[in-house]
Formats: sequence, C-alpha cells, structure tokens
Amino acid sequence: MRTLILCLALFALAACESPDINEPLPLSSNKQVDPTLKEAVAEAEQANDWAAAAEYYHSLFERSPNDEKLALRYARSLRYAGYGPEAAAALIPFTDKHPKNAALLFELGKDLVAASQPARAVEVFKKALTLEPRSWEILSALGIAYDYQDMSAEAQESYLKALDIAPENPVVLNNLALSQAKSGALPIAIATLERAARQPRARMQVRQNLAVLLAYKGDAQNAERLARQDLPSDMAGRNAALFRLFAAPEN
Repeated sequence: MRTLILCLALFALAACESPDINEPLPLSSNKQVDPTLKEAVAEAEQANDWAAAAEYYHSLFERSPNDEKLALRYARSLRYAGYGPEAAAALIPFTDKHPKNAALLFELGKDLVAASQPARAVEVFKKALTLEPRSWEILSALGIAYDYQDMSAEAQESYLKALDIAPENPVVLNNLALSQAKSGALPIAIATLERAARQPRARMQVRQNLAVLLAYKGDAQNAERLARQDLPSDMAGRNAALFRLFAAPEN
C-alpha cells in the first residue's frame, strides 16, 4: 500500500508544457476572428482554465478546420483539461495529413499517454524521433511512455540518451529518478533527484518529488524542510502527515 501511495504522489514532468499565451492565434485562413473570443482564450490560458480554453479553441477550430497549428493548441488544451482520448482524436487526422510534422507527432504522443495508450504513444514518439533525432524533449516523453508500461530498462535508456543531448536537464533527471524509484533503486533515485534539484531551472515538482523519496527512505524531517521551501505552511503541514506515513516502516 505504501508503495502504491508513493507512485501516486510523484510527478513526472513533460517538456515545453507552458504555452506562450502571447503568441498570436495560429489561424491560416483569412477569416476575421472575433477579438472577444481571442481575449477569452488568452484569459483562460492565463488562469489555467483548460476546460474553458478547449471550448474556445473548439469554436475557433470550427471556423478554421484545416489549420494544423490551431489543431495542435486545441488538442493540447483538451489534454490539459483531462480529455486525453478527445485530444488524440482531434489530432490524428492532422498527423495523417502531415506525417513529417514532428510537433504534431510530439503532441499526439503525449495525448495518447494521457489517453492511457502508452504503447501507441511509443510508436508515435519513435516516428517523431526520425524527424528530430536530437530532441531531448521527445526522448524524455518516450521514456515516460515506456515507464507507463513498466518497461524501466527501455525508459531509462531513453532518459540517458536525452541527457547526452541536454546534460543535467532537471526535467529529464526528474523522470529518470522516478523510473529508478519505480524499479526499486531508491538510493540512486534520490541521488539523481538531488542533482536535478540543484539545477537553477528545476521546477517545484522536482523538489517535492525529492521530499517524497526522502520520506519514503525514512527521512521525514528533511522531506518536510524541502516541502516548506515551495508550499504554503498549511499545505506543507498536511504533507508532513503524508511524509510520516512514508517514513513509517511497513508491517
């Protein structure tokens, strides 16, 4: 049970997951877009209200159904809102039409992972890699798809290839550490996450993952200290109870 809770508490990280809300809406047609609708999309993205953003993108998409860039943003908003199968369904016609568009394939792979279809995602990521073989982002996402299938050896090989391209990248190190933890190599996983946490670009989730693994090892005190670096005091206090659960020996 403690191992199951551990897996649920950890965050895998994907690359390039923050859309540029200042980027103009990618409409290839000459139709005039209602400025109110454009403003609504931007506000929804700013607020991370992805369900609303997906609805607005759907309206835009109906007006420009052949715009692959708009389709990508529509699919991404659906995925963020928790609609992985719908995101994949929206994008597949475009990857069929544009089989050499690595950005579309990359998004489709993530949509398929979100749709609980990691085996299909692996094939899509591999196609994307034939187009962008030096993309650490795609290699890291491929590793996540392998990890979803408990293929730790293949996942870690993919993460290591990504690190060859982007040394000490905290996103890749985070995902490698989670894979190591899942495969039972807890001390190695902690050391990998400590490397990730030292990077200036490390996200909050990296430090929180490290806190979870430290607690799982039995070091609840340092786990709580890390949690308090990023979280409000009330939330950090609630996490302390979880950390003590991890730190408690299993019967």
